[in-house]
Amino acid sequence: MKKTTEKTVKDHETHNISEVDKSLFVSFCTKIVATGFVPAEDLRKEYGPEDYTRCIAMIFRTHRMLREVRRKWTNNEDVLGYEWADRRFSQAEMKKLPPELLAVVELFKKSSVKYTDYANIRVRCRWTNKVFGAMPLKEESGDELNRFDRDMGDGVLIPGYCLRAMASKAMPMVGKEQSVARRIGWSAVRIQSPNIKIDTRPIIDQDGYTGLGLKRSEYLPIGTEFVIEAMIPTSIMRPDEYLHFLKVAGQFVHLSPARSSGFGDFEVVGVELS
Repeated sequence: MKKTTEKTVKDHETHNISEVDKSLFVSFCTKIVATGFVPAEDLRKEYGPEDYTRCIAMIFRTHRMLREVRRKWTNNEDVLGYEWADRRFSQAEMKKLPPELLAVVELFKKSSVKYTDYANIRVRCRWTNKVFGAMPLKEESGDELNRFDRDMGDGVLIPGYCLRAMASKAMPMVGKEQSVARRIGWSAVRIQSPNIKIDTRPIIDQDGYTGLGLKRSEYLPIGTEFVIEAMIPTSIMRPDEYLHFLKVAGQFVHLSPARSSGFGDFEVVGVELS
């Protein structure tokens, strides 16, 4: 009886380790695929020396799913880093891959797909700038406050049309037609138990003039994480292309209910596994 219990515990621990590794490898590769190139030092700082070494040993040195290259970076200096190799694996090679890496291959492989093929992808992101509410509300004091839409009580909701509007503007930046944004099924962003704060700043008109009073708005602080969930038509946008699109959209378009607010910059953190 004792041996059976010990075997069950050992199998359970092995399964947990495998799931942890799978999430780590997917997150590591997602960052590289979305960005295109990431300096080695940036990866080491984000994942820590131990996890960085494990990822490089498995993903690059053993299975060559990454390319080690030098690119111009900050201050136009050459830095050593990694980019996605987009390697094709034969069926025999796939059988030899550890299960932790199969999830990576399945997520980013190129395949022959039909127009009706969709993939549900959940991407964890993080705002790198404030994001403001945009729903005007008259308070009891008579003051106006731009609020977020609420979801399930105190949760914040950013409607799906905000993501579609962001995508329409960003698609041409990655070589896609604006119409692709309407082919994607966007789920609303929902943030439970948000850390909502209040910002007060001068009202600025279209010509950049102030003196029009003050505007009060709810906002979520820098570092707030959220999930973008969407149904992607893989015949016109592969998962790796979608991640690159999100990276570009987060840097140059932003995500916020307040249109043209100039806020809501975000970065891709990782893909959530189902």
